[in-house]
Amino acid sequence: MTTKEIIINRLLLPLAYVLAWVGVYSLPRRMFNIGGDNGIEPWILLAIFFIGLPLFLRFILKQNGFFGDTLKAIVYGSVFLAIPFVILIHSEDNEELKKYGVQTTGVIDKAWLVTQKNRGSTWSVKAKYVVNGICYHTTTQDDDNKTLQYGDTVVVIYSSKTPEMSEIKELKEYYKK
Repeated sequence: MTTKEIIINRLLLPLAYVLAWVGVYSLPRRMFNIGGDNGIEPWILLAIFFIGLPLFLRFILKQNGFFGDTLKAIVYGSVFLAIPFVILIHSEDNEELKKYGVQTTGVIDKAWLVTQKNRGSTWSVKAKYVVNGICYHTTTQDDDNKTLQYGDTVVVIYSSKTPEMSEIKELKEYYKK
């Protein structure tokens, strides 16, 4: 291996991998929230986390002589890096809602029963709300006790900084008890 290849494979490629994580973290917060009219962006992020970054890491490891079971273990294990990342983003979202939270009126426009083989059934709801003339939707929220129905008026707490970031106040308070 030449000095140039060593620098690229052992220094620049791993640095690019770390910078890719920093780049994803630096994306606008609205991309991390499914509410609003940005339906495809969260799916793109999931593809980056679970396909793009592991494939990039696989390429880096192969360039540095990793093969076989070791390569597979590291690449598959890298998928779990998304867990602390999601926890960090969720924590920051909660802080933003506390700091910039504004209340508005919303309406439950989707309510349905989700049946899962292992967990049984869960009642799920989404509310729509309008901020500055733009219609947004909360993320899907579970309502195990079926307290909300289609058409119910609710209070939505959203971030004035990132209107896509929101929660249904009634569910937050009901399940806090």
